[in-house]
Amino acid sequence: MRALIESQVEGIKDHVNICIEKMEDDVQCVKREIEGIEIKIKEVEDKVQEKISDMEKILREPDIKPNIFLASSELTYSRLIVKS
Repeated sequence: MRALIESQVEGIKDHVNICIEKMEDDVQCVKREIEGIEIKIKEVEDKVQEKISDMEKILREPDIKPNIFLASSELTYSRLIVKS
């Protein structure tokens, strides 16, 4: 009887160890995914900061200020002419 219980305990220990290993593998996988996402976030932050710097430069130096407002069709309109 004791041998049977010890055998069952060993089986449970093996099962628990397998589950722990699987969870550790899953944790490592999630960590790699997080690292990849952090790299992408850093790339986007760098691009945004570059665009902000470009816009600040444009706003500081009036000689190179493009006519950005007239380029947008949403901001332009035509006047209606009423003929009498």
